[in-house]
Amino acid sequence: MRGGRRNSLRRFIFVIASLLIGFSSAAGQDGDAGKVVYDKWCVECHGPDGLGDGSAATAMLPRPRDFSQARYQIRTTGSGQLPTDNDLRLVIQEGLSGTTMPGWPNLSNSETEDVIAYIKGFSRFFGQGDPPQPLTFGSDPGGG
Repeated sequence: MRGGRRNSLRRFIFVIASLLIGFSSAAGQDGDAGKVVYDKWCVECHGPDGLGDGSAATAMLPRPRDFSQARYQIRTTGSGQLPTDNDLRLVIQEGLSGTTMPGWPNLSNSETEDVIAYIKGFSRFFGQGDPPQPLTFGSDPGGG
């Protein structure tokens, strides 16, 4: 329980720090360079078209994310909304506990940004309308 609270606090701090630093959703992203990163680290699980049907996917529970649907469970945005780039960045860097999605903390910042751009390219939903905005949360109810 204590570790779960620590991870939640760490995630919260990361999101706030990311907002304060002012990561831009498109600055410095290169989808072509992102394909190189994706093909090296992601394609075995998520598949060449981002459908979650890579060669290793059949042995994984839960199955890898289908990026074409743009449905993400871990995000700071409202229900049914797209994730922010910061949400995607967090999953890429830290992975997802309880799944086979590992963290990739050794990717450079530019590799991470590029693969985010490439992953978003699998879905027609990204790039429509205003960029997703994170929800605003109150303070920690524990007071600490």
